[in-house]
Amino acid sequence: MLGFLYALRNTIWPASFSFKLEYGNSGGSSRNSVAEMIQSYCPSLSGMANIPSPTRWLPSGHFQTLYSAIGNFSKVDHVNYKRKVFLTPDGGTVAMDIAPPELAQASSPENEDVPTVVVLHGANTPVTSPQLYSASKTADLESALLLLGKMYPKSPLMGLGFSLGGAIMAKYLGEAGTRTPLIGAVCVGAPFQVDETSKALESSAISRVYSRAMGQNLMNVLRRHVDTLALLPSLWGILELGFAEKIKPASQEPLPQPDKNGPARGTLRFVDHYITGRIGGYPAPYGEFPFESAEDYYMHASPANVLHKIARPTLALNADDDPIVPLKELDSVHIALKKNPNLILAHSKHGGHLGWFASLSAVRWVHNPVGEFLAALLQQYEEAKHSDPTQGLGSGGPSLSYWSKNQVNQLQVQVEILPVSALPPILAGVSPKTHAEADVPKEATRANLTTEPQHAWLLTQVLDQMPLVHPKDSPKRQAQPTQYPLQQGKILNLTMVRHQLTQNQVVNCPEIGFLELPDDAVVGT
Repeated sequence: MLGFLYALRNTIWPASFSFKLEYGNSGGSSRNSVAEMIQSYCPSLSGMANIPSPTRWLPSGHFQTLYSAIGNFSKVDHVNYKRKVFLTPDGGTVAMDIAPPELAQASSPENEDVPTVVVLHGANTPVTSPQLYSASKTADLESALLLLGKMYPKSPLMGLGFSLGGAIMAKYLGEAGTRTPLIGAVCVGAPFQVDETSKALESSAISRVYSRAMGQNLMNVLRRHVDTLALLPSLWGILELGFAEKIKPASQEPLPQPDKNGPARGTLRFVDHYITGRIGGYPAPYGEFPFESAEDYYMHASPANVLHKIARPTLALNADDDPIVPLKELDSVHIALKKNPNLILAHSKHGGHLGWFASLSAVRWVHNPVGEFLAALLQQYEEAKHSDPTQGLGSGGPSLSYWSKNQVNQLQVQVEILPVSALPPILAGVSPKTHAEADVPKEATRANLTTEPQHAWLLTQVLDQMPLVHPKDSPKRQAQPTQYPLQQGKILNLTMVRHQLTQNQVVNCPEIGFLELPDDAVVGT
């Protein structure tokens, strides 16, 4: 009843999207330089601008969130981009979309110092390693930053993450501390305590709708990539449990069953408990996976653990009525900002999860405060870039890139390019054609795309204790070799670039690196 009255009041008399700023002080003084920057240069955050009200027909956080998920935004702020695809040291594939497309030509001197915003939003990219994208995995982001440092050696980099991408951005910033080349970041609607997000998704009937929708979406993504994951026999049991279908060839063993007291099948927690928590990141010695339960995975993945270590100005942008990232999650931010003047929390009473829709036509307004903060951040960096590069406002930048500090090495490797159809389908109802179509965006940017999309398979072992996978290892091919003969692809000799730490560094990260693929390899389109 209270929720209905709240929505009714907002329909008749909507409040504005005004933000409340919360922050700590610098060095025991009463000042905070990042907050002062916001007060001076970010009118949408400081309240100096004309702040709009929520769209009347989206009067609550649930309505704002649902419209964010089901609304058609294909014709809003259309982005022209060029996709650059690279492989990581474990053989995984990462896509980086560069806009405008002409900036993808990194050899052009005029592009070297153009400011860059690194956005974490997800891309439709083939899986070519037994690894998944997860809230806990920051190595892909760090590998992309390594590549960007090569492409744009003089460019100041800024981070921007949405929802899960915001959590990964915050976790990376906390883990990297003073060594990141980013000059700052914005995390929009980020879950800082992933366990609290999970609890919120199971707390009510409508929240459980979100949980099942998100769980089903993840399973749909996994189904598109299960053929690659099944190339590693140690994952067969996990996949059989998740999909309730046989993968092990000629096996009469019954399907593994989930724990009766475990998460309900179809929910997000179910997927995280049985799949993501097992293969959502690197195993030892490169990482902490697998986890015994979803709870253990959530605790490890939560950015709240490292927020106090963030060394760059970081804006956390949230809404109090976000049904996915509840207000309670901001408690961890409140605690961290008291210890860390680099962290600023701006939260509005209304906005939902990634909503903030205003006007009768439901225009997403949140780009205003985000753009203002990033522009102010860049201005302050340009004014202070010759001061201390390691901490606070004006820090970061190209002088801290691995390239400028000579912390990279190169390794010659071999890669095989094969069409998508070279990977036999594992589950019922999934054909090579379906996979090919799934890997092509609805609005592909490559003109006259007529060839079948391809996968790139790393053939050279780079990480000593990480097994590589290849279509020859498909269980379907082992069971039916005549029906699925092995294709021969094009072998390329390429260069893998890796992060090489100096002697005074504490940790070693051999999993951070990139291998650029040629433009004529139509991988991930």
